Amino acid sequence: FPTRRSSDLFSIYKNESLIMKLIKFMKFKEINAFFPLSRRTLNRQIKKGLWTKPVRISDNLIAWPAHEVETLVAARLEGKSYQQIIALVNRLEIERYYYF
Repeated sequence: FPTRRSSDLFSIYKNESLIMKLIKFMKFKEINAFFPLSRRTLNRQIKKGLWTKPVRISDNLIAWPAHEVETLVAARLEGKSYQQIIALVNRLEIERYYYF
C-alpha cells in the first residue's frame, strides 16, 4: 500500500469524521436487500478477495461504503471474471486507504 506523508496525517485525522459523514454506508441487511446473499457467503467471498472488507464504524457496527457495493454488484452483472473482480476489490481497498 502507498504510504501517507506525515504532514498529511493531521489534516486527514481532522477531516476523518467529516469524510465518514459524507460517505453513505450500507449494513449487511441493506446489502442483502440490494444483492441477496447470506452472511456466510459474503464472508467466504471476502476471504477469497471477491468482496471488500467491511469498515468498522463503531464497536458494534460494521458496514461497507455504498459506492463499493454498487461497483461490485455492477461488475458481477456485467459478467466480469473472478480475476477481474479480485483486481477491482484490490483497487477499491487501495482507494479506501486514502479515505479512512
